[in-house]
Amino acid sequence: MSATLSPEKELQLEAYKTLVSMLQNDDTMFWTRNNVLIAINGGMLTVIGLMHAPQAMAASASSKAISVAICAIGVIACIIWLLIAKRSEAFYDHWYEQLKYLEREYLVPIRTFQIADEFFARGHITLGKESFKLDPLARVMRMFMAMQFLATTFSIVWFCLGLYLLFLS
Repeated sequence: MSATLSPEKELQLEAYKTLVSMLQNDDTMFWTRNNVLIAINGGMLTVIGLMHAPQAMAASASSKAISVAICAIGVIACIIWLLIAKRSEAFYDHWYEQLKYLEREYLVPIRTFQIADEFFARGHITLGKESFKLDPLARVMRMFMAMQFLATTFSIVWFCLGLYLLFLS
């Protein structure tokens, strides 16, 4: 196939393949990072829960200080998580737009990302004789938005828990 393509088209096709690969790798890294950060938050919450469980010994000043420090670390980790999710979204959007541009300008028969964009914008699409409809909930929230919401929620939980442990326990 590449023997029939002009050098310019071949270069554009290689750029397209590279961008698709980058998008796939970034997607894998996105979920791996989020899984790790969710596990870290869950682990820290578990430690605090075990330190303050009813069957645990009376909370000492040191366990209270450790718990408040864990909450502070949790807030910082969640802020970093939020920034990472925002940066991941920016890279994803950048590569996605480049792919659509390459399809539009150089690889006219290929419309994979343009069709996907249309599908998410309209909520339905027809390919050949098949009609596809997007679930309304899938149109509302992108994966990046969901992770940013989760990071923000965890951050608020850490902050409130830290205040509670510091002043009310």
